[in-house]
Amino acid sequence: MKTGLFLTEKWSMEEVAKYGPQITERLKKIRERFPEDSTIEEMANVIFNGEVQLWLLLFEDEFKGIVLTDIRTVESTKYKTVRIIGASGENGLDFADQVKVIEDWAWDMDCDAVLPVGREGWKRPLSSYGYEVERVVYRKMNPNRNTHHGK
Repeated sequence: MKTGLFLTEKWSMEEVAKYGPQITERLKKIRERFPEDSTIEEMANVIFNGEVQLWLLLFEDEFKGIVLTDIRTVESTKYKTVRIIGASGENGLDFADQVKVIEDWAWDMDCDAVLPVGREGWKRPLSSYGYEVERVVYRKMNPNRNTHHGK
């Protein structure tokens, strides 16, 4: 039985498909929260083509949530990072206890840093694992457009 956070990039389609409906539901939740950022189809495409890594949080093989990461390298400096770009889970996903799994993977790939890019609520749980706020992103929506950013 699997318990923990698991990178699915080397899993068979059958292994991933076992959790297909739950993965889709979690991607929908991310989409609802940030409707301007992507579509379900786009998220699935970047996962399938390897641009984004899909991690599953399981407890005794039971699905608990997903974490999405990507790898970015600044070509001019070769500064390489793993960004945690999304997370969604049942009853509010608390993946902070599992962040070391992502860190170990990043260090094995000779990355310089792990950068969780998320909501303000991640600050408290991640700070206990040595993370600190590096940047804050502010936004003002174009008042001439009819768009709404989900909260």
